[in-house]
Amino acid sequence: MPLLGIILLSCAGAFILLLGYMHLETRLLKVRRVTIAAAVSPVRFMQFSDLHVGMMYVSLKKITAAVAAAKPDFLVFTGDYFQKEEETGRFISFMKQIRQVHAGPVFLCFGNHDRVDVFDPDERAFERVCAALTALGVTVLEDRNCIYNNEINIIGLSDERCTRIAERNSGIRADTAGTLAALRRDGMFNLLITHNSDILLRLPERAVDFAVTGHTHGAQVRTPFNIETKILHRRDKLASRYNMLRGLHTFRGIPFYINPGLGNNLFPIRFRAVPEITAYTVGKLE
Repeated sequence: MPLLGIILLSCAGAFILLLGYMHLETRLLKVRRVTIAAAVSPVRFMQFSDLHVGMMYVSLKKITAAVAAAKPDFLVFTGDYFQKEEETGRFISFMKQIRQVHAGPVFLCFGNHDRVDVFDPDERAFERVCAALTALGVTVLEDRNCIYNNEINIIGLSDERCTRIAERNSGIRADTAGTLAALRRDGMFNLLITHNSDILLRLPERAVDFAVTGHTHGAQVRTPFNIETKILHRRDKLASRYNMLRGLHTFRGIPFYINPGLGNNLFPIRFRAVPEITAYTVGKLE
């Protein structure tokens, strides 16, 4: 076989192996632990984000086992659960399984795919999903707050990208900072849950004590020179300007965490972006 043929065959084989691993990575699960120092009684919670149930390959058995082992006080979900209305039933089934291993509080906000792909075309779908979640004891926080244990004020803000779309359609600037100010509680630990970390661009310095977000999938496929960010996240300013795609960051004095998510978008592959559930401990450091 000519040398060129050997080289091409080797490259093709390497590419097939790489694709195989990239799909395999979508089935892995990492539980990352994050500690947040705060003057409150110790509390543990877990964050789920970007399930994309139509393209999620992490087994439910792995997920429920992780929750059962961690024994969190509460759970938060930060958006992008489905992209088609027929996937909403699968999401509710997923939540039912979560409730089998976690009877404590669950707080949830929605993401851009939930809104743009499902709720905007059919507002009744939003009502149906919210009713099903409420029946499961899940608290939906869309520009609302809920106080946990008289010490932690959990604030849910609507998705940033959806807010931008609404502004373009109405010509009216959203007062996100004002909404947050009305939901804040002085003297408590103010925890923000929202889908897209770009919401922080609308908030003043130290507006909350901590924020948990998702949206970027940790890049999903991490490439040299952040090519994926330039292509897929060019509209996401914190990602494209500051390379804030995953993990812990601080912006305008607000510490926040970007969860890489559990599901996938566009293609069922991941590379150097293992699906994750984040387990937080909030409280005084010993």
